[in-house]
Amino acid sequence: MADIYENALLTIAATAAEDSSGGLFSDTSSPFSPRQLKTSALHVVQVKNVWDPFQSPRVPFGRSPLLERAWVFQERRLSTRVVHFTDLGLVWECCSMRKSEAGHVNDDWSNEAVARKFLSNIPFKQHIADTALSWRQTVMEYSRLHLTHIRDRLPALAAIVKRTMRSRPADEYIAGMWMSSLPQDLLWLSRDEIRETPEITAPSWSWASVASGVFFLTKTFCFIRANDVTYCNVGPSQLGHAVGASIVLQGHSFTAPVNVLQKESPTLGFQYRFDVPNQGLFTNDSFNSWSFIQDLKLATESQAGGVVGAVSILFLGHRYDSRRAWYGLVLKEVAPNVHERIGICMIWHPRTSPRVLRKARFQDNLDFRINHQAIFELPIRSFRII
Repeated sequence: MADIYENALLTIAATAAEDSSGGLFSDTSSPFSPRQLKTSALHVVQVKNVWDPFQSPRVPFGRSPLLERAWVFQERRLSTRVVHFTDLGLVWECCSMRKSEAGHVNDDWSNEAVARKFLSNIPFKQHIADTALSWRQTVMEYSRLHLTHIRDRLPALAAIVKRTMRSRPADEYIAGMWMSSLPQDLLWLSRDEIRETPEITAPSWSWASVASGVFFLTKTFCFIRANDVTYCNVGPSQLGHAVGASIVLQGHSFTAPVNVLQKESPTLGFQYRFDVPNQGLFTNDSFNSWSFIQDLKLATESQAGGVVGAVSILFLGHRYDSRRAWYGLVLKEVAPNVHERIGICMIWHPRTSPRVLRKARFQDNLDFRINHQAIFELPIRSFRII
């Protein structure tokens, strides 16, 4: 099917339809449909406000159930020309532009600034200078879409993976990740605490191991080492079905008990606190703010106010802009010398003003140097993660 969409002259999309019985055409009595003036041959249309503070790429299409479907994601991106039938009118999308008949959409892909903004939407319509960044943007856009069967999470992206392999010919694709950019690809965060679906077979270190949308931490210098990656592909490699996949990561780490704090309200999730080891400069007071973003639910109501066990934090790297932070994988031992990823730990510091940064290099900042030393004084360990 991928070849059909890629080689088709034109793809017609019922973008506003709820399902296959919805059809192409919207309500013609809508005030947003063109209508002729009584005293003139001119036609006018009421422009609908489609501004979104998050600048979602779906905004130009208005209500778009079709674009919420994960399988449609690759079909749309492989198509060279698409006509979208939306409740705001027709929208044309091709290799060079995206325009609407109502005039509220006018994107020129040949404009580098515009193309960069919508990079994840047009990967095969423009030259991609940074294939690793393009892949992470693709995953962020794709991962929030809906699937009837969560086991299709990687297969529904296989056609895009196969074409991405052309621009990464010497690379290896493993369960949604790429070998050459593995340290940076590990810096994903789940939007929800979901890893309880038995249909999910991806390794815990892959974004495909969660059923929710993910996003990636950026502007990060990684100092982690990947010493070993083992896996066995079942079927074509672009399907991402890697059996027995594990990685061995080496870096600075510590092990600490995790305390579960009482909920502030029934609607909020649990808050966690790490009992940081008091050694050298590395204490509970060394850092201004700790954040723990879980991949799965750790505690139950009965465990609130207690300790849920020990975890290991393996530091991955730090941000290199004015928003100083260190990132680490939070790992839980599931068998002797075998761990699973259960989340990401972030340690934040007060923001350094651009004016200060212009006068001194980031690495010369005293707070940075003190805390950097604290982390690098931690012992170096290797972890096998499944």
